[in-house]
Amino acid sequence: IGNKSFYLLNSANQCEYLNRSGVGNALNSESPLVILLILLSLVHWREEYGIDGVRFDLGSLVFQRRTGGWFAFDPNSLLFKLIHEYLPENFFLSAEPWSADSGSDFGSYPKGWKQWNGVYRDACQEVIACGARNLNKFATRLAGSRDILPNAEQAATQQVVYIDSH
Repeated sequence: IGNKSFYLLNSANQCEYLNRSGVGNALNSESPLVILLILLSLVHWREEYGIDGVRFDLGSLVFQRRTGGWFAFDPNSLLFKLIHEYLPENFFLSAEPWSADSGSDFGSYPKGWKQWNGVYRDACQEVIACGARNLNKFATRLAGSRDILPNAEQAATQQVVYIDSH
């Protein structure tokens, strides 16, 4: 298997993997081979095992595009478009809208996607760890993060609120 086809590599040293995931090497989701691998895996899991949805861990890393030397979430990426073309509309799609090095893309995913609300998680953890220092921020998160998801339907249907996982 060719590293250049499947993994993100350091441009200065093609023997060194980029660790954008925070847990090791990362797949190059702009590569046609990786796009095919992910798409065929999803279709296989749906057809052969009856899987009715998936969560993309570090979704911003999976649906990315290069902008100069930087990577950014791109809802127009080929993989993102193909998932919508080859999976049924009722297939549950969920993503952590961030990667280890890109910050949060919460609120950027289109209708139909459930986004893990990391800012809600962070506000809850802050209240648990530090007490009531910033109740306004906590109240905004508890009310659906309407500053990030201003549309009431989007706030009610497109986020997964949680305090901890893994």
